[in-house]
Amino acid sequence: MQFKKWSFLKLAIALGLAGLVVGSTFAWLLPSEYMSKATLLMTPVTLNASDDDQTPFNHLNDMIQQMETGTLSQTSIERLINDPTLRLYPDLLGKVPLEDVIEDMKNSIQINFVTLPGPQRKRATAFDIKFIYPDPVLAQKTVNALIAAFMEQANYRAVEASNGGPGRTPLTAVKLDVLDSANLPHRPTKPNRPKIVALGFFAGVLLAAVISLFRRRWNLEPEYPANVLQG
Repeated sequence: MQFKKWSFLKLAIALGLAGLVVGSTFAWLLPSEYMSKATLLMTPVTLNASDDDQTPFNHLNDMIQQMETGTLSQTSIERLINDPTLRLYPDLLGKVPLEDVIEDMKNSIQINFVTLPGPQRKRATAFDIKFIYPDPVLAQKTVNALIAAFMEQANYRAVEASNGGPGRTPLTAVKLDVLDSANLPHRPTKPNRPKIVALGFFAGVLLAAVISLFRRRWNLEPEYPANVLQG
């Protein structure tokens, strides 16, 4: 009943501030998540005589995807989760199926291609490894573990290349170098607390607009003195 006597401006300020409080509370209750990132450079180190000069470079991105498949396989992710030096997801292990924990970790890993400058892009390719986790130190350690897993894939490919590959198919050995080491994040990537607080405020203002609209539709505008209306 009190809202019926408030002007839109007063209602918008009141509900906007209420939304601000609710948004702030919700934002600070959400757990922080940190992202560590490293960048790797891939270059071919051997060329098969049957390949032309451009073939290895054109297929480097395909090689990264193949190595990514091996690195992020269920067996590899399970090994990382059970690594005693990492101890990832302790709150989930034993409470939910391991397959769900593995899927959660996969969703927290990002492999993104990086565009190299100038002529370098014709001779090599690069990619980022990112991992998001509530603990910044463990995020960094996990990225280092993923780098080691990619290095293992590269070494395996080098052995296969020297042996002629499975079924004697031509392979190109590749070399991985770390361009940027895994960083230790100091600020959380998620949640975006200022955005959540702002959304809370604007949600309150929007609610005030909706209330004002319905109030006009049902003829519930605040009553003004007769002399004001006549003037």
